[in-house]
Amino acid sequence: MKSSVDTSGWAQYRSHKIVRAAKITGFTDLGPEGVNFVLENKPPVVVARASAARMLAGAQEAANNKAGGQADPVHLASLGFSILVRHWLVSYPDGFISWSPSEAFESGYELVGDQGSAEQDPERLRHGQHHG
Repeated sequence: MKSSVDTSGWAQYRSHKIVRAAKITGFTDLGPEGVNFVLENKPPVVVARASAARMLAGAQEAANNKAGGQADPVHLASLGFSILVRHWLVSYPDGFISWSPSEAFESGYELVGDQGSAEQDPERLRHGQHHG
C-alpha cells in the first residue's frame, strides 16, 4: 500500500555521507544462515537473515509504491530476493547494511577516491566541492 503520509511540509536534505556499495547481480538463499549476494566485479557477500529479510520487505514495499499501491502481493512474494537484483547493496560507516534502488542510488551518489575509499573530505562534499 502506498504511504498516506503527507511529507510536503517536511524540510528537504541532501546527502553528503560516503558509503560503500556494489551492484547486486544474483543471490543464493542460504536459509537461516542468510543470503549470499553476488556482486558486480566484487566477491560475493553473505548478509545475515534478519538484515536480508528487512531489505526484501523494503524492496517489496518500494515495488508496490511504484505500482501505485496496486502490485499483486502474491507476485511480489514469489519474486523473493530476485527483486533486489540490479539494485545496490550499501554498507554505511556504522556497519549498517541495506539496499538502494538503482535509480535512487545512481542519481544520488558518485564514485569517490580510489574505488570508494574515503579519501574525499566530507566537509568539501557538504559544500559541493569534489576532487576531480
